[in-house]
Amino acid sequence: MVALGRKIGLDANPLRRGSDRAEAWVRITLIVVFLIGSPLAAVALGQLTSAASARAARAQAASEHQVTAVLVHRVAKSANDPLYGTAGFAWAAARWTAPDGHRRAGEVPAPVGSPAGRPVTIWVDTAGRLVYPPIGDGQIASRVIAVVALTPALLGVVLAGALWLTRRWLDRRRLGDWAAEWSAVEPLWTKRTH
Repeated sequence: MVALGRKIGLDANPLRRGSDRAEAWVRITLIVVFLIGSPLAAVALGQLTSAASARAARAQAASEHQVTAVLVHRVAKSANDPLYGTAGFAWAAARWTAPDGHRRAGEVPAPVGSPAGRPVTIWVDTAGRLVYPPIGDGQIASRVIAVVALTPALLGVVLAGALWLTRRWLDRRRLGDWAAEWSAVEPLWTKRTH
């Protein structure tokens, strides 16, 4: 226990300054804040992220509609579309009816090799424009996991920054004290006056 006290700067060493002890207490406090605050912040931010993502998914689902598009041509693999080309999908011309009843046409993702006339399910907004599907439970879970995993790291960075600022402030104070003490002692040692 004595070795730990000496290591963190809380021993009875008469050469330790008050600022050294203050820095040790700040360091201990920040470690305790991290150990207690990290799990609490992760859980709280995870719950907030889950609730916000669920609200966003409901709002997105309310404004988007799933409709059936009919492919105009056979779907060939597109060499210039690496994203869908490697996944077995390619952009293809199709026609569909918007939720407002208007006929629409455009490019939609469809499985490579699909024949002309094949129905493909797509998501559109109220005007019939192609949109991404609403976020699902898997995407919500991924967001929550990311937030919960990153929260301790971010808290650690913030607390490390607080320690760095505290040490800078204490170092300035220590240098000022040292300069004042030296200016009082230096004339006695050197027999010079300023």
